[in-house]
Amino acid sequence: MGVATAGWTLPLQLAIQELASHRMRSTISAFAVFLGVAAYLVMTSFSRGMEERNLQTFLQMGGAQVLTIETMTANDPIQAVLFAKSPGLHLADFTALRQRVPEVDKILPQISSGLQFRIGGRRLRGIVIAQGWDNFDEYNYSFDSSGEVNRENWDRGAAIALVGSRVADDLQKAAGKVIGQEMSLQNGGRVKVAGIIHTDSKFDRRSFEIDVTIPWMLRELGTDNPVIPSSAVKIRDIDSVPSAVEQLKQELLSLHRGVPDADVTTNDDAMQDSEQAIFVMKLVTGIISAIALVSGGVGILNILFASLASRIRDLGIHKAMGATPRTLFRQVFLEALLISGAGGLLGCLTGILPLLIAKNALPFQPVLGLWDLLLGLALALGIGVGAGILPALKASKLDPVEAMRA
Repeated sequence: MGVATAGWTLPLQLAIQELASHRMRSTISAFAVFLGVAAYLVMTSFSRGMEERNLQTFLQMGGAQVLTIETMTANDPIQAVLFAKSPGLHLADFTALRQRVPEVDKILPQISSGLQFRIGGRRLRGIVIAQGWDNFDEYNYSFDSSGEVNRENWDRGAAIALVGSRVADDLQKAAGKVIGQEMSLQNGGRVKVAGIIHTDSKFDRRSFEIDVTIPWMLRELGTDNPVIPSSAVKIRDIDSVPSAVEQLKQELLSLHRGVPDADVTTNDDAMQDSEQAIFVMKLVTGIISAIALVSGGVGILNILFASLASRIRDLGIHKAMGATPRTLFRQVFLEALLISGAGGLLGCLTGILPLLIAKNALPFQPVLGLWDLLLGLALALGIGVGAGILPALKASKLDPVEAMRA
């Protein structure tokens, strides 16, 4: 071996030679580290993407000042009999609530129905929803449209519609155009497409929407006060939300003959439920990643101790020929770092993959930053440092005479 070389160059060369001569052992040792880092980064990107999607959804739902009023489902026969005594949730209820509850600023009605539009005899995929004009502002809609889409035409019940991107694609394929195209119901009712709703993802519910005016919908349904499963109201200011919730519940009891068959929920409630689900996912991911990384560290530790036992004679010869304790320490220590570093780098590359291949394939876009990648690599190297110290100390303290006798 010759005179011991100062610094890290020689130990690094020796470490690389040792790992290269035992490729399978080195690969197995790095795999658990790779698994831990990859799991951490992939699930971090998913949870970040879900959090951003939740924020977008929260804004689409109108924020904290929008309350949802929905019909409750009976949980048992007794409750079903009780609920049957109520007239149910009707469109007129929301007009009454606005008059009775001073905190209510706007009503934001939405009427869903089983109506289906057709184009050229082919049924269009889409959810037909009648909305008030204020809904577009409160729920942060944006769209490309003709000059016909304005408050005046919408409020008077013009036979026009806004369609989501998926519906627009179907219209383009079937008729060759979208804006200006007429769609018809089976009973003969017709509307003209006057705009296309902007959506960020093909999984966005709005991409399947066909939004029409409420007066037009009421004419087609043949009623001016339909039963609706849910709708919303906007409260004047955020501080009034708690009191408004209680007042709305009391007024709904009055409107529904004392039957508690309608509930009032805030968007914060939905956000909290979603945040709890994300927190549980993060916790499970953290546990899985920690177990994999610790397993990787234990694996590296065992492999290095086994490696020392199998080459103790060679190390003794090296030391007898001039290798210093520091050189042997660095060699074994670098073996641990190289194994864990390789696993960490592969884990980082795997962690980036969802950002490249999951675009538009998930309801959200995975999000990962440079600091996340650096943290993943740091975790891997930290495992290597922890696992490499003891075997490296053992190698540095070898007695060359005893080692050559082994």
